[in-house]
Amino acid sequence: MQLLQQVGVPEEQIDDVLIDILMNALEQFGEATHGALPQEEEQQYVDMINKVSEMESQRRAQVQNGQSKPMQQGA
Repeated sequence: MQLLQQVGVPEEQIDDVLIDILMNALEQFGEATHGALPQEEEQQYVDMINKVSEMESQRRAQVQNGQSKPMQQGA
C-alpha cells in the first residue's frame, strides 16, 4: 500500500487499486497453470477469489451508504 501511495494513488482509491491488482494477479496465475492444479485446489482458489470479491462488494456498499465501519479481519 505504501508503494501505491508513493506512485501517487489517492488514499481513497488505494483499496480499489489493490483489489484490482490482486484480481489481475490471480487471473494471470490461473492462466499460467493451464490446469496444472488439482481440481480441488483450483476450486479453493476460485472460492477465495469469490470471497474477496464479495467482501469488497460489501465494503463498497457500506462506503456508498455512508457507513465507515472497518471491515472485520480474519476468517
